[in-house]
Amino acid sequence: MDRIISEIGIKGVFNAEGDAWRPQRKLSVAALAQRHLRQLYPCIGTVAARLKRRWERSAEAGEPLDFVEELKRFTVDVTMLIAFGYDVNTVEQADDVIQRELEIIFPAVNRRLFALFPIWRIVRSPSDRRLERALRNVRAWLSGLVDNARAGLQADPDRAHRPSNFLEAMLAAVDEEGKPFADDVIMSNLMTMLLAGEDTTANTLAWAVHHLCDSPEWVAEIRREADEMVGPVDVAENIDVANGLARAGAVANETMRLRPVAPVGLFDANVDAALGDLRIPAGTTVVILPRVPALDQKNFVQPLAFRPQRWMEHHPGAHEVSANAPFGSGPRMCPGRSLALLEMKTFLSMLYKSFDVDRVGRPEDVTELFGFTMSPVGLKVRLRPRPAR
Repeated sequence: MDRIISEIGIKGVFNAEGDAWRPQRKLSVAALAQRHLRQLYPCIGTVAARLKRRWERSAEAGEPLDFVEELKRFTVDVTMLIAFGYDVNTVEQADDVIQRELEIIFPAVNRRLFALFPIWRIVRSPSDRRLERALRNVRAWLSGLVDNARAGLQADPDRAHRPSNFLEAMLAAVDEEGKPFADDVIMSNLMTMLLAGEDTTANTLAWAVHHLCDSPEWVAEIRREADEMVGPVDVAENIDVANGLARAGAVANETMRLRPVAPVGLFDANVDAALGDLRIPAGTTVVILPRVPALDQKNFVQPLAFRPQRWMEHHPGAHEVSANAPFGSGPRMCPGRSLALLEMKTFLSMLYKSFDVDRVGRPEDVTELFGFTMSPVGLKVRLRPRPAR
């Protein structure tokens, strides 16, 4: 995985190791920490409110929506605002270049990861050339953001001591040798943030909506909670309200258990290790399948059922929380965990507070596609304004 990702010019916190990884990890964790998100939460609220206005027009027209694509607009806009301080506003734009390029990059990288033979190193196919063009376009666009951020730091040097986003923090920081991060490291981490912040959360939300279409009792629970906690406004007004949306959070956790968007993890053991009585020599490749323990009845009662209540109340039967690790574990746990959960809770409360949601077609028409992340294919919904209360 590292070879494939490095080959397209990405060597960031996701695939760096050792001395190169540690300072990048510290920066990414700090940029996405709960205390930083408290200041940046209004960005999530702004994007959610824009999405509501967009969907009000769709609901009035009665048109079906490709929900995965709609949600990618939400997650890209939030990631750009929080990580880069840039308002790309794909929600209100009819056609967005960056989103189109990302739709090319993810599947192409996935094909290479699972290819039997690296034919692209010998002969470049049309899909390889499309990937190269997409990467060039995204890098050029991000380079403009870097130039603008550098100019802002030069004009106001005090901002280096109080960076407002991940990009400014990277430009102002130094590595363990006291040197500024190289441009290729900065660009790699911007690409990592952009790619990691789009598909994962968007696909999880889409799966949540898919399951909620068959769980009206949990739609009612989310609505009741939103009406009580969010009040007369459309979107949770601050991070404390959003974090307190326990029912929306339970739906998110249950969705991640049933439909992990990263169903395969590939790791190399850096040192000799052991898991129980299993010896793992250094250099051994370990394949992690997180869905297997999450759907095992030894770990969860009624493991195939969509039961968000299992995350809210004490109940009889198995409930082994450690068997469900959608964000990974240990020192390389996903630094975007808090942001992703915050986005999910805010979005689900906004959606069901304002709209009735109907899936277009049968549940079995929605299938799984693994393209670096696992996404629902064929999920179309029709929104209707929620009747006046």
